[in-house]
Amino acid sequence: MKTTPPPSPDALLAFDALARQGSFTAAAEALGCAKSRVSQLVKELERDLGAVLVLRNTRRVALTEAGVRLAQHAARLRELLERVKPDITDTQGSVEGPLRIGSTFAFAQYVLAPLLAQLGAQYPGLRIELMAENRLQDPVESSLDFCLRTRNVHDDRLVAKSLGFLCEVPVATPLYLEQQGWPKTPEDLSMHQTLHNSFYDHGHAWRLEKGGQIASVDIKPTLVADQYAVLAAAMRAHQGIALLPHYVMRPWLQQGEVVEALPGWHTASWPIFLVYPYRQPMPRKYQVFLDFIVPRVRSLLGADA
Repeated sequence: MKTTPPPSPDALLAFDALARQGSFTAAAEALGCAKSRVSQLVKELERDLGAVLVLRNTRRVALTEAGVRLAQHAARLRELLERVKPDITDTQGSVEGPLRIGSTFAFAQYVLAPLLAQLGAQYPGLRIELMAENRLQDPVESSLDFCLRTRNVHDDRLVAKSLGFLCEVPVATPLYLEQQGWPKTPEDLSMHQTLHNSFYDHGHAWRLEKGGQIASVDIKPTLVADQYAVLAAAMRAHQGIALLPHYVMRPWLQQGEVVEALPGWHTASWPIFLVYPYRQPMPRKYQVFLDFIVPRVRSLLGADA
């Protein structure tokens, strides 16, 4: 079944101006266009709708019954369009509404969750969603406002803001090391119970560096997992040595619950980025998020740099 196209918005707005002003000349002045343009648009409306809308004379126009009814629809269209800019301006300037953030599980758990809770308490109008996935997230495809990721794939649609660098450090509990002995060199790790992260490395070797020295150690892990939280739980239960970043273990290090098994040795560093779609001008809630999160995350990553 063939559908009839709706009337032109421009024609409806011209008719609204004519109905309110009472003449083609006044309607043209209100719209800032030529009188002939208003006349043309009204004629198009009459043709498309198959109805006479106005009765013309030399000075003023009178609306027909069909014209009076159409004027009500045209006025609602004008009122709707008049609300568009203030509504969008209000959205741009307010700090409220949805805010969707993507991250890996570990970074979401140990870094973003407490920070975003603070941000939400400061701006209760925000509805913050934290989407944790251990994969490369595309903020455009996943409808995310921001995402943190460890790889910056060049994409002209996106802005990538560097937050710092991450590295992993071999750590264990003092009790485990008292019972099993402290490793004196990276090679000694091969004789220890090790807890291995398979998310970044599917092999069973740890590559460590210290002051220009590099050591690659084959290990026989007693546990392999793709989540820092799992490895940290096993490590804190005195079950071995794990490679963990400072942002995971910082509070345990400060409390003495965990210690560095090989002080000064760490994995190679890798960068972490805050990635988001390019927007100009940027809504205020996004700028508030950037101003709040970026310096705090950079501060937390300072120990990993």
